[in-house]
Amino acid sequence: MFSLLSSHKLILSVGTGGVGKTTVSASLAVAAAMAGKKVLVVTIDPSKRLKTALGLDDLGTDITKVNLEAKGELYASLLDPKKIFDSFIKKNAKNPELCEKIFANKLYQNISSLLAGSQEFTSLEFVLEAYESNRFDLIILDTPPSQHAIDFLRAPQRFYHLFDDKVVSWFQTNGDIGFLAKIVHSGTKKATAVLERLVGKGFLTEIYEFFSLVGSLAGTIQRRSIEAQNLLSSPEAAFCLVSSFDPIKTVEAKELYRLLKREGYSLRAVVMNRAFPFIENTDSMPKDFLAVYNDLAERFKEQKLLQRSMLEEIAGDVAYLSIPEQDFEISSLEALKTLSQSIFI
Repeated sequence: MFSLLSSHKLILSVGTGGVGKTTVSASLAVAAAMAGKKVLVVTIDPSKRLKTALGLDDLGTDITKVNLEAKGELYASLLDPKKIFDSFIKKNAKNPELCEKIFANKLYQNISSLLAGSQEFTSLEFVLEAYESNRFDLIILDTPPSQHAIDFLRAPQRFYHLFDDKVVSWFQTNGDIGFLAKIVHSGTKKATAVLERLVGKGFLTEIYEFFSLVGSLAGTIQRRSIEAQNLLSSPEAAFCLVSSFDPIKTVEAKELYRLLKREGYSLRAVVMNRAFPFIENTDSMPKDFLAVYNDLAERFKEQKLLQRSMLEEIAGDVAYLSIPEQDFEISSLEALKTLSQSIFI
C-alpha cells in the first residue's frame, strides 16, 4: 500500500455506498501525511463522526489545513457541488452580466445540483484545479456516493455530449418558442408536465435561454471534461477499490474490478473492509480462547468464502488488503492514525 501512496499524485477511492470508503480514504491521507507527504483529501459526504475527526464540521469548499502532528501536512476539503459549479461559471463567464443571467435561469438552478453527472463533474473539476496548482504531493478523492461507480467514470463523457456544439447551436439558431412548443407538446404531455413542475410554466423559454447563455461556456466545459478524463486515465492517477464482506457488495466489487480493468484504468489496490481477523495457525492458543475463536470463526465462515472468491477474482493482479473490524469509533484524528497504522503494518 505504501507503493500506492508514493507512486501517484492522485488516488481515487471507488466503491458503492456503505463500505467505509470515506474512512479508508481519510486513513490513506493520514498515512501519507505521516510518511511526509503534503496531501489533500477531498470528500463529499462524510459521516458526522468522520467530519469531526477531520475537523470538517465548519468547513466549506475551501482547502483547509488539518491540525495533524506529522512529518508532512494534511489538508481537507468538503465538496459542495453547487458552489463549485457556481465558481466555475464565475471564473469562465465572459462578463458579470452573463454570469448573473446564468445564475438567474431556473434550469441552471436545477441542473447545477441535480443534473446527472453534475456532482461528478464538479468533483473532478475541483480535483483538476488542485492537481494543476502543484500545491500537493498527493490528492486523494473520495468519489461521490452513487449506485454504480460507472456513473462517476462516465461523467466527463456525459457532460461533453450535453454541451456538444450541435446541441448548443441548435438551441441558439432554433430558438422559436412556438416551434419548440409544437415538438414538446406533440405526444409528450407527461414529459411536459414533469418539466413544468421542475422549472415552471415557462420551461421552454428557460431551456432556450439556458443553452443560449451557456453557448460561450460550452467549449470550456467540453475542454475541462476531456482534461478530467485524461487525468483519470493518466499514469499519475490510481484507483483503490473499497468493498466489504457482504455478498451483494462483493459481487458489485467484482463487477467494478472488471470494469476498471477493461476500461484501462490503473487499479492498484482492492481493500475489503470490516474483516473478521481469521488466524491461520491456532496451535498456540489457550483452549478457552480457542473455543471462543472457533465459535466466532464458524459464524463468519461466509466471510472467509467471500474473501477467497475475491482473491480468486483478482488473482494477484493488484494489491489486496483486508481491514479488521475495529473496536473503536473513527471520531478523532488519533483514531484515524490508529486505523492507518493497522492498514500499513
